[in-house]
Amino acid sequence: MLVQQAGQCIGRDWIPCECMRREPIPDGRGESLVLLLVYVDDILLFSSSDKEIDGVQRKLTEQFECKSLGEARYYLGMHIERDTERGWLKLHQGQYINTFAEKYSLQEEREVVTPLPSEFKLIKAAEGEGVESEDQRQFQSMVGSLLYAAVHTRPDISFAVGQLARVVQNPTEEQYGAAERVVRYLKSYPTVGVQYSASAQLRQKGVEVLKRRGSSSEKERCSFPILLMPHGLLSMRIHHQLVDTSAWWEVGL
Repeated sequence: MLVQQAGQCIGRDWIPCECMRREPIPDGRGESLVLLLVYVDDILLFSSSDKEIDGVQRKLTEQFECKSLGEARYYLGMHIERDTERGWLKLHQGQYINTFAEKYSLQEEREVVTPLPSEFKLIKAAEGEGVESEDQRQFQSMVGSLLYAAVHTRPDISFAVGQLARVVQNPTEEQYGAAERVVRYLKSYPTVGVQYSASAQLRQKGVEVLKRRGSSSEKERCSFPILLMPHGLLSMRIHHQLVDTSAWWEVGL
């Protein structure tokens, strides 16, 4: 409702579902783009034109009781750092990571350099073989915290968290320890994040990994379609598919 009201008070040329407006710049150089993003009672404004930002802020204050807090530096757990001269913007979740590391009493644990150990295997526990119910709830909370970081600024833990998310209903002691290790990994490098360049062009890449399941010919194929800007990740999805490689060997012979 707030987004619709904001779009209506600013002007009819806004796209209601996205709260986005384009209009020609007077000197004829092209179109200016203004983005208005709303989360509850917090609003972010984006534009390449300071004049456009000032105009939107003025119309919002005429309709709603609100005030400008200046350039955005922290939003929804994300730190926003920018260098306008070099043309880059960086997002990281250092404070968020330190907060939940302290919540799970892992702030003093020693550092690790990888999210998961190389020998880690995802084996679902049989009923009654998992951790106690209290530890299960803690595990689910931990994985939820990790997912929020993975989705926004830490794609380097996406695979590890995706693995752990598949066993939240009945985690084992080993898997509980693996979740703690991912938290320790983030705590080791809390300000690592994603960085975007002003001269960026969208690129799409695909990565595919085959992982053997035990000693059988069955393997798990993990594919990663990735949408990139230079130095920054925009979107990534992980797909899992079981394949039988014995047929490939037969064809090869």
